[in-house]
Amino acid sequence: MTFGIKRMGLLSRALRLTERDLEHFGKTVIIAPHPDDESLGCGGLVSMLRRLGLNVECIFVSDGSMSHPSSVEFSAERRAEVRRQEALNALAELNVSAGHGVFLDFPDGAVPNSASAAFEDSAKTLANHLLQMKPDTIFIPYQHDPHRDHEAVWQLAQRSLTEVKKCPRIFEYPVWLWELGREEDYPSDSDMTCWRLDIGTELETKRKAIAAHRSQLGQVFFDDPAGFVLRPDLLAHFEHPFEIFFETK
Repeated sequence: MTFGIKRMGLLSRALRLTERDLEHFGKTVIIAPHPDDESLGCGGLVSMLRRLGLNVECIFVSDGSMSHPSSVEFSAERRAEVRRQEALNALAELNVSAGHGVFLDFPDGAVPNSASAAFEDSAKTLANHLLQMKPDTIFIPYQHDPHRDHEAVWQLAQRSLTEVKKCPRIFEYPVWLWELGREEDYPSDSDMTCWRLDIGTELETKRKAIAAHRSQLGQVFFDDPAGFVLRPDLLAHFEHPFEIFFETK
């Protein structure tokens, strides 16, 4: 099971999030760059929040259609439909109803970032959803997660939150940091608090939620062998009985 030195360092200084802490989270929104990030980065958290009876909503930013861009059998529109249904199936595994999933359908691989002409309008779209949801706590991608869309979604979230009058508590969750992170991508103790949530009781549920994203496990888009697949070595990063989150000090 993959367990790097840097992650060991984070764990050594991580503070523990307990169920009692979660009870104070109130209404929680997960902002996911792609369908599957919610399960990989926050699946245990979501399952635990729902077990505690707390309201959880998930905003999927991109349509996920570019994981297998060379598929002939599945057009981009059909790929997006598959990814959307898989996301809803994953939410169901986590005990989140379909009505609590929102899909912005921004272009996969080209989510508008701060340098994009579409950035302000895209941030406004996200802000409008947050204004309607009125979350007490938000989980967004880690600001230095080494993936273009993840960084773009962090920027969109930061911009959209300037429109929200009641500032929610904000946590950041890593996904690609464990696989692609460089030394400088990891947060310093002076900048961010590292939190550890033990999810041993929710790990099997998290596994089922990840498994609901069948296309990302190579089980749907068979005519694009070069497409993206969550390989076993990648999935190993999310097999630990804990999840790690960061909070700006």
